Amino acid sequence: MNLGTLEDLTLVRYDNVHEDIKGHEHHTAAGDVDDVAFPGMAERLLEFWASADEYWDAVNGGPERPY
Repeated sequence: MNLGTLEDLTLVRYDNVHEDIKGHEHHTAAGDVDDVAFPGMAERLLEFWASADEYWDAVNGGPERPY
């Protein structure tokens, strides 16, 4: 899951591309965290969209949310 800008800035991203080495990862514009707990896809989606909502609220709701 990835929320970023057209200028390749990652705002919120979760991935497990290096799961065997680093575990699940959480990337943000402020930094990265390796070996993040993975409670399940439904829980992770809720956390992702909550983080996306925080971003949209911080930029006064624009552009329009895609969901």
